[in-house]
Amino acid sequence: MSRSPFELETIVPGVTRIELPRLSGVPDPLSEPVNVYLIDDPSPALINTGHPAHSDHLVAALRACSVTPAQIERIVATSWRVDIIGGATRFPRADLFVLSPDMQAPRDYEMHVGARRQKWGDLTSELAESDDNFRRSPVDEALDQYYPRMTRDLGFAPLRNGHFIQLGPLHLEVLATAGPASGHLALYEAERELLFCGDFSLSGLPKRIENTRGYLVSLERLAELPSERVFPNRGRHFEQGRWTLSRAANFLNNFLSNAPAVFVRAPTVLEFIERDRGITAEDPVECVVNYELFRTLFDELVRTGTIAAEGEGIQRRYGVDIDDPREKLRRH
Repeated sequence: MSRSPFELETIVPGVTRIELPRLSGVPDPLSEPVNVYLIDDPSPALINTGHPAHSDHLVAALRACSVTPAQIERIVATSWRVDIIGGATRFPRADLFVLSPDMQAPRDYEMHVGARRQKWGDLTSELAESDDNFRRSPVDEALDQYYPRMTRDLGFAPLRNGHFIQLGPLHLEVLATAGPASGHLALYEAERELLFCGDFSLSGLPKRIENTRGYLVSLERLAELPSERVFPNRGRHFEQGRWTLSRAANFLNNFLSNAPAVFVRAPTVLEFIERDRGITAEDPVECVVNYELFRTLFDELVRTGTIAAEGEGIQRRYGVDIDDPREKLRRH
């Protein structure tokens, strides 16, 4: 008997975690499995819907839970990322809720996805121009798979910080949590101290950050909540939620505090990820993803005056005028 492509886990009574598989044909790290949470109730609801390419797997997972797509009445997307909200078009009868702080409802989702596609395309062009060994064709292929053409008529109900939304038995507070992705939110139920934390990483460095300062502020804010269990968009859930979130915030803060030690040779981002992460132009998709992540982190260090930098774009060097604390030792 073939193994199911998805995994089901009852995390609390009435709530099932559906882990959708890696995206076929999309290289790491874009193809990570993603969690969808089914609130199984007479009025079933979903938190997230996965990537458009996950649609068949999600429908099969729902049917395994004795739920049909037509029964889903509400969907809350924890961000505008295509692997979080992209599958929502498979549920045309459901009311879709997405964070929109200005309470506007731009229906043209293709415009949003197209902006991300263009940003990655521009970065890929810069990397290809700076390194003859960089192959842009694998990135272009990955972009076509990961950022497919999307609907220009995505109807949704806008949410903002402090709103409450009912999903089955869950009375959830909407928490605007900037940093991980555009329109990112977390959902908190105070009664059972449950927190759906979205794209925050609960162990190790995040895979992607759009705004470092916003990420840290939001993570520290979530760590103040009395959460007993925390459910991320990727990976397993954690108990001792408050401690887990505090640990994640401390880890990122420690990384940023200790980062100047690696800038004694004033590397570019590409030199850093090759030297410290082992990622080269021969891994073009991972190169683009990691370049975007570490450029965001390093620019925050420049903003706070922790390090200096010179130059622009791919050639920007970080750590200029930072003395090497080990220089005296090297002389002996």
